[in-house]
Amino acid sequence: MALPTFYLKPKDMEKFLYFAKTTSQAVALPVSHLRQIAVDSDANALTFRFEDIRDGIAEQVTLAVGTTQNKGREVKDRVANEILHGKRPFIVIADDINGEYVHRDLTSNIGSQSNIGS
Repeated sequence: MALPTFYLKPKDMEKFLYFAKTTSQAVALPVSHLRQIAVDSDANALTFRFEDIRDGIAEQVTLAVGTTQNKGREVKDRVANEILHGKRPFIVIADDINGEYVHRDLTSNIGSQSNIGS
């Protein structure tokens, strides 16, 4: 017997990563489009690369967040753990407006870039 389309088991639920620098610079992007989380060479920033974003947002979106010096790998591991094992579908990575971060060594949103699709 098939489950009704409105019923989603928690493990099947789409998860979103939320980033907010200001009230006009905030975005929640689906984890299913996350292609990479990279730690910079100084281990004080992470870059999140999303691809295949549609519906007028962009084809590629890159977001960077700052971390405490030499804590980039630790923050990346925390994000990965939250994506894989967290129960919440809406994961706040960095919210500079409310001062909420997924890890205590995440310091701020530091930039974004998108390639707008046609």
